[in-house]
Amino acid sequence: MAYDSTNLQLKTASIGRAHTTAGFPYGGNTWFYTSTTDAAGTVDGTSYFSDGHKRGMRKYDTVEFVDVASTLYHLLTVTAVTTGGAATVTSLLTT
Repeated sequence: MAYDSTNLQLKTASIGRAHTTAGFPYGGNTWFYTSTTDAAGTVDGTSYFSDGHKRGMRKYDTVEFVDVASTLYHLLTVTAVTTGGAATVTSLLTT
């Protein structure tokens, strides 16, 4: 389906670490996202969060995702962010 930016919220901001190339260019923020239509396999994909960089997502940020349809909770990490563009997340849990 499609990413719904109104469902992405910054839960906890990084403290003492700026998102700059001169400082610490990696994330420490925690985000919360819910979807009634997309399952984890869709969210856990390349460039799903199309405005991730603009919203403040950075590599190594954490995303807590709730798949409303299945009521499952997923813990994801941001693995890539395109400057001015999208963020990609990957599950922190492996099977």
